Amino acid sequence: MVRRVLQTLLIRHAWLKANGIMEEDYQASPELALLNEPLDKLRMSELRKLGSKYGLTSMDLADPSNRQSVLDILRLNDADWVRLEPLFESGIPHQVLNARKHTEESLIIAGAGAFGAVTIATNMAGRGVDIKLGGELSESLLAQVNQALATKGNLDPYSMNMQERLSAVQALHAELDEDQQTAVTAFLDYMANMARVRELGGLHVIGTERHEARRIDNQLRGRAARQGDPGSSRFYLALDDELMRMFGGTQMESLLQRFKIDENLPIELGLIAKVVEQSQTRVEGANFDVRKHLLEYDDVLNTQRNRIYTQRDLIFNKADLHEDVAEMLDTELGPRVKSGLEDPDGPWKLLAWLEDVQPTLNTQWAEYPSFVFKLALDALGQPTDEADLTQRLLDLSAKAVETENSHLLSSVSTMLDRAGATLKEQTAERLDSLDAFLDTLDDSQPRDLQAELTQLLQVQVRLTGAQQRQLLDDPQSMKAQLRDALKAGLTLNMVRRSLLTLERRFNETWPFKANELAIRPWEEIRGQILSQVESSLQRRSERLLGDEGEIARDLKANEPALTAGLSEPDARLELLQLTTRGTIIGFDPKSHRRVLKSANRLTYIFSMANELDRKASDALTQRVLTHLQGAEQALVTIFGNAEWEHIQNNNLLLSALPEPTKQAMQASFGKAGFAEIAEMPLTDLSLETRARAVPILGDKAQNRIYRQLLLSTITESWVDYLTRMEALRVSISMESYAQRDPLVQYKSEASKMFTELLSEVRQTVINRMFRYLPTAATENARALRGAGVSPVNEAGAVQPAQKPGKKKRKRH
Repeated sequence: MVRRVLQTLLIRHAWLKANGIMEEDYQASPELALLNEPLDKLRMSELRKLGSKYGLTSMDLADPSNRQSVLDILRLNDADWVRLEPLFESGIPHQVLNARKHTEESLIIAGAGAFGAVTIATNMAGRGVDIKLGGELSESLLAQVNQALATKGNLDPYSMNMQERLSAVQALHAELDEDQQTAVTAFLDYMANMARVRELGGLHVIGTERHEARRIDNQLRGRAARQGDPGSSRFYLALDDELMRMFGGTQMESLLQRFKIDENLPIELGLIAKVVEQSQTRVEGANFDVRKHLLEYDDVLNTQRNRIYTQRDLIFNKADLHEDVAEMLDTELGPRVKSGLEDPDGPWKLLAWLEDVQPTLNTQWAEYPSFVFKLALDALGQPTDEADLTQRLLDLSAKAVETENSHLLSSVSTMLDRAGATLKEQTAERLDSLDAFLDTLDDSQPRDLQAELTQLLQVQVRLTGAQQRQLLDDPQSMKAQLRDALKAGLTLNMVRRSLLTLERRFNETWPFKANELAIRPWEEIRGQILSQVESSLQRRSERLLGDEGEIARDLKANEPALTAGLSEPDARLELLQLTTRGTIIGFDPKSHRRVLKSANRLTYIFSMANELDRKASDALTQRVLTHLQGAEQALVTIFGNAEWEHIQNNNLLLSALPEPTKQAMQASFGKAGFAEIAEMPLTDLSLETRARAVPILGDKAQNRIYRQLLLSTITESWVDYLTRMEALRVSISMESYAQRDPLVQYKSEASKMFTELLSEVRQTVINRMFRYLPTAATENARALRGAGVSPVNEAGAVQPAQKPGKKKRKRH
């Protein structure tokens, strides 16, 4: 790099001599525009060609013909050539001081003040450390010099400063041994170099840019001339530096171009220094405002953080969390039920949400229906005999299939209408793009028109060689043909997507060929697809309903359940679940065989949605809330029995229970009664004792689950919320362009986001609270599903069974 800089200066020096210019005037010359290119982009061949025009026979700096010119350019004497010549080959010897070399930092700084030392440092490295002129003198060398003075000169060198020590060494005439003589010689050389460095001006700091803050520039200047030592500093600033580019650099550059001043001119004007200082003042003011507002921004987040942490502390310390969860249910259900009844499609969406939140519970200890099955049980009523029960189930299933078919047909019709509107918009947009392409098409250069059109229109375009030549010669003659091909391609893509979606939904293969269907108008395509959907739905109804339908056959095959259903609500629930589940033929990817898989064949959501009273939102809210509270009690029974089985199977005693659970037991049984049963094996306890203990065990287990659920939900939501708040804080400054106070907008948006955070926490807790089941209960649910009486949405899906010998790893 040093060589290339001197070569460019050598060419300019030759140009000055060739044009009879005795002194550098730094006027811009078009002939030397090449020299203003970045050094790494300059080619040696171009430099040789330019130099030869002005009498340079060689570009070698060490060539005798260029020696005097180089010395004149650098204003050096012939005696300096010995030190200058090695730089042409190896560059300037230097040390780099940055964060990567922190282990060598002290050694680099110790040598930074030596004669001829060059140290390249970042503006942060080595700050606050004095750089001694002449370099650092080692302690061992200084100790040997002091020893020589003490033994040979009968002096006390330890109280001397460096100048006094130098005078004493120079006056020392006694004979020294070899080590002492070496130390004294090195000391004299060190002091000579120190004097030479001082004579030359001390440490010189060169800054390659100006920082946004004047404080940083002053710290860099302060590296030199410390503690009375001589020193100097000089800063270089380019017009395209960030600081000048933001504040006035463009205007200054245009001014220099107007006066045709060469880019190599070192500009030293008070005007530029003033602009730099004003720029730094502006940036410092802006940074001060940022720091001032940062505390106000933090105050907003701190208030929210305190509220969240207070809530977490309450969850940690509160003994019973049932009231908090009940409050979340009450807060969330009211608005959701009200909005669900007001929306035309709201009732079935509300029931679908409730079905997902609280699925039917099927365990050996308790069975509890979802809200949809509860409505279906109420609609089923109390049958008089098995035939009446069967007929009621068939009528209820027929109504469910009818309403579901109506909903599916309406959904497909809406989907096709949206597809038609999308097709119309895409066609208009792509036709405009095609017209613009044809209007600007030229044959100035070879091009793959088929690939360009395919990429532009996002439709496969096929052109023969003759068509491509015709398109280049006369684009407008191909316009109508390309427009028709575009419309056909877009329609074909839309038809393929629609057919694929619907065939997967109905699990059928329809007798349509997309290529033949796509040539027709969209309304005709829509009509044929809807007709096929109606046929599929009719076949579905015939397969499920009637005396020989799947539902009737399954009911006949479960006569014991029909008998029990006359008197037991749980049996009627199992029969309702039986009507919703069927089997389909599927493919097992492991065995590569066709197998029977369990699948939903109908749902009661749509038929029960028609039974909801749209005007009684408060009554419905209370009804749903009461039902979910009943589900909580059913879970208490399930958890309690699971805890009892766990204690019994592990041969534990009630005395080993946690202290809060034992206190609750003592409150129920009395201290004496609990002491009597605490040390007894559970197998020796009566069923009455178990019935009294199970609710207590279940309540405590459910409370532990609520605590874990609340803490995990708050933690996950809060971490995500902090990320979104940081993004808001970074982007809110853009509000100032709309003449709005960023801080006010930040507080407003933060308040909205925090309200959404609390709502998100409530929704997550409600969505998960009914899905926790003990492992034994989920295994029982799977056994029931194998018998053909499984629920629509099994709660056991929350804890899937692990394959034998294969454990699921957790990430930490």
